[in-house]
Amino acid sequence: MTQLLSRSTLLAIGVSFGLRIGLIGQDAQVAFPLLPEFDFLVIQLPEATAIPLIPQLRDTKKSSDAVSSVLTLVAKNQAKLIAWPVLTMKSGQRAVVEQVEEFRFATEYKPSEKSKIVANYPEDSATPGAPIVPVDPATAPPKASKPEKVMTVLKEVDAVPVGFEGRNLGVTLEVEPLIGPDMRTVDISLRAQHVSLLGMRREEIEDKTTGRKVIVEQPQFETNVITTSQSVLADNYTLLGTFKVQKPQGFIELFILHTQIKKP
Repeated sequence: MTQLLSRSTLLAIGVSFGLRIGLIGQDAQVAFPLLPEFDFLVIQLPEATAIPLIPQLRDTKKSSDAVSSVLTLVAKNQAKLIAWPVLTMKSGQRAVVEQVEEFRFATEYKPSEKSKIVANYPEDSATPGAPIVPVDPATAPPKASKPEKVMTVLKEVDAVPVGFEGRNLGVTLEVEPLIGPDMRTVDISLRAQHVSLLGMRREEIEDKTTGRKVIVEQPQFETNVITTSQSVLADNYTLLGTFKVQKPQGFIELFILHTQIKKP
């Protein structure tokens, strides 16, 4: 006699089947370890070029073609490739890749006097603008010798650096991925950053003990950074963020992530 399974029994079978599928995926990763790999593109584009491309980069169906268009612009020198690091790691392991240059600058100063010696001549005593009268060389008085140099010592206050700091300029990518049971979805915790030097600005500092003021130069940085957790698909491009940069003016910077899953 055929017996109908109860709804609760069917539900239990479905849950058990789902768990078994998940375990099969995990076992496959253990038996055949897969490695997540990420390409991180940092590209600057003129605003007029970037604005129509951004919606395409956000569409998973159009993102691949949009990235091809961006790389074509780079090849034509119509866009600037800032960095393109590639990072491969084990699933569940944190990894970091950097493309940076350390920039050191002074943060603490002490005042110091320096002497500056200036050589000059006294002004001629002749009345400016007086008419020149011809003189007979036979009756002219002996010519006066040229006055000697007068040495003047000037005191200037300068700032001597006594403390320094370092800042990494460039691109840093930090990722912790976890491959899902379907072998295609990757959960990521990610931090991406680009630090650039805009220039040096002049600032006035004062010694509190003496009241002396000096002018020093301090760096001005621009930092574009994004911290996120999300799920991405293998073989897809993901637009992580867009930033309007100060230099060059009228440009937008794109953070684009390409995800792949590879066998070792």
